[in-house]
Amino acid sequence: ISNTKEARFEERNGVTLFPNPAGEFVMIDLLPYKDKAVNVVITDSFGKTIKSIQLDEVKAAPLKVNLAEFNNGFYQVNIQPKSGQLTTKKLVIMRAY
Repeated sequence: ISNTKEARFEERNGVTLFPNPAGEFVMIDLLPYKDKAVNVVITDSFGKTIKSIQLDEVKAAPLKVNLAEFNNGFYQVNIQPKSGQLTTKKLVIMRAY
């Protein structure tokens, strides 16, 4: 039996991923980009794009991403606003089979 707890770490730019490590889904808090257009691209450890999500306007609620098509492993979540600097976050997907 595991006593797993969830932790959220705020970074300077305020973008957070939770839970991380993730299982079936991950929530991406894009609040710093509220009301802006962003492209969210998730790539594997080889740089291959696994999922791309274009948002015309970020809402206040976190973005829920289904990870059913992902294998266990390490990924990068790249958040590119229409104008502005790219933000990259690390994501770990770990499921017990």
